[in-house]
Amino acid sequence: MKYDPERGFGMIPISELEKDLGDVLYSDACCIERWSDFSFTTSDGRTIGLFLDGMSIKKRLQAADVLVNRHDDARLKKTAGMILEIGGEPMIYGDNGVLISAWVSLHELHAVPLSEEECEGLGLDIESDDGTEE
Repeated sequence: MKYDPERGFGMIPISELEKDLGDVLYSDACCIERWSDFSFTTSDGRTIGLFLDGMSIKKRLQAADVLVNRHDDARLKKTAGMILEIGGEPMIYGDNGVLISAWVSLHELHAVPLSEEECEGLGLDIESDDGTEE
């Protein structure tokens, strides 16, 4: 069999193969959607989860028997985390600050206060009812 640089050794073009290999979070996030670090339920019943650290996400995928190849591993090493609505597509972040800001914004958008556990886990200051920090 002769090697074709455009198509590789098989019938699938390399460009298509690389695209599929790099999309494990999009194709298999549903396998771990219930294993988030933090989650909340909106007033209309949707559950949204926050997943921290790409390597932690990798371990969860592997625990769900999802193959994580070297392309996926390289991408996950650069991933700060993701936000995933159950049954939806993940929002993947490379920057931890942007990830946490988006999570806080989702809480504000849905009028769901951050839990004390979330604030501690994310390193956020907690404000008491009188407006002072605890």
